[in-house]
Amino acid sequence: MREPPKGKGGDPPSAYSGTYAWGNDLAPEDNWNGLYQASKKNTLRSPVYDLSAYDHVRLRFRRWLAVEDGVYDKASIYVNEERAWVNVSGGGGTAHVDREWILEDVDISEWAAGQSEVQIRFEIFSDAAREYGGWTIDDFCLYTTGVLDDPIGDAGPTVDAGAGMAASGGGCGCQTTGSESPAAGRGLLAVVLAALLG
Repeated sequence: MREPPKGKGGDPPSAYSGTYAWGNDLAPEDNWNGLYQASKKNTLRSPVYDLSAYDHVRLRFRRWLAVEDGVYDKASIYVNEERAWVNVSGGGGTAHVDREWILEDVDISEWAAGQSEVQIRFEIFSDAAREYGGWTIDDFCLYTTGVLDDPIGDAGPTVDAGAGMAASGGGCGCQTTGSESPAAGRGLLAVVLAALLG
């Protein structure tokens, strides 16, 4: 659900930026406890992106994740149908509990670069006992580390948010030059592909 987080069940007390974040059971009603439910699969899917023009693609977002050991409950990130990240299976007693907003950055080039249809999926798959707060996600974006052609030689990184998308470099920490030094950020987070969740 997309709601203002309220700090219940190990969730953050507020969004990382703005008011809203995406997450499991963000307690929109007073009687909700903020925990994901037992024996369920919860899924959040992104829009489908055309990344066929890019050789390198990274996923960046802020996360506040609370999930039981991966032996029992799986918190996963999929690119199309390929798992790109999963919480640790530590032998049964290693719960993953963030206590602050964490900047997560995952290289998804293997599954996304050069592909015309790419969808990101966040998932929690729970067993019958011990529920936690689950995923809380803010400032989601995709970007490439390549530098665009620069015929003048001093333009620096250029934002490309894709058709119909609003560029939001600040949302994922991506750097765009303009009033800064022309060389600032060259080669680093050079092209923003998509930004969501302001």
